[in-house]
Amino acid sequence: KHRVGNMSWDWVEDLVYTHYLDKDIELNGHLTTIDYSSPSALWTTLHQRYQPFYLYNCLYLFLLWTYFAAGGLFMLIEKKGWFSDYKINPKPTSGADYWSCAKNLALNFCIVIPTMNTLGWPMLKQIGLDYHNEFPTLSTFIYHIAACLVLEDFGHYVLHRTLHIKAIYPYVHKVHHEYIAPFALSATQAHPIETALLGLATFYPSIVMKDFHLFTFYCWIVLRSLDANIEHCGYDLHRHIHIPFYGGTAFHDKHHTSFNYNFASRFTYLDHIFGTYKPEPAADKQNKIKTK
Repeated sequence: KHRVGNMSWDWVEDLVYTHYLDKDIELNGHLTTIDYSSPSALWTTLHQRYQPFYLYNCLYLFLLWTYFAAGGLFMLIEKKGWFSDYKINPKPTSGADYWSCAKNLALNFCIVIPTMNTLGWPMLKQIGLDYHNEFPTLSTFIYHIAACLVLEDFGHYVLHRTLHIKAIYPYVHKVHHEYIAPFALSATQAHPIETALLGLATFYPSIVMKDFHLFTFYCWIVLRSLDANIEHCGYDLHRHIHIPFYGGTAFHDKHHTSFNYNFASRFTYLDHIFGTYKPEPAADKQNKIKTK
């Protein structure tokens, strides 16, 4: 037993390590060797050793690391003047911009999203996202991730356009539109209500698809976070890469300058269909905002 004075700390261990019904196995359960030979073996042995909720929170810490690593990389790129030909908006990001963003991110990443994660954890098993389920094949994994990109894009379009309704916009979505020249770290700058709503757009694909695995869900959450970084990075990274109906960074950057256009996350077809598409700034350099 782990005690400090009269206080037992066994509950902390219970939150981290998996315990077994077989007491002989339980004595050595913490010594389970993690198998790195394949994704499925790694997944299985991690859950043999650690509690699922503990791993769930480790995923969140990994997501934070990737988000701020990507944001920090684009900060460095801008500071050094690298790839300046690809910068969509010549207006530099100021220290005041970063500080304002940091205060909002602290609220979202330290309070809002952890609360959503905690409340959402019991729901995962209820909708069939259980770590015990059969591990997905590579083809199934790719199909589900591709479907997530399409389905989330639709959900994001609907909710994002709703947030631009005049009666709602000043109270919620205006927080995200603080910058007409967005930067990677500003991807998650938002009102808590918006964070929750657009989080639903990310979450619902896992509900509507059959045999969606918890591993795929974890990978999708991290991918979506990095996708948001890229959408807001301010660099036209896809200028020389043509993917049908893929708008990329310039597509979303135009939303921050034209406001009532380009509502989808990444694909352009919904905005074309509903008449809300505007060409990205890279297509017409004269439309770029001049540095004041």
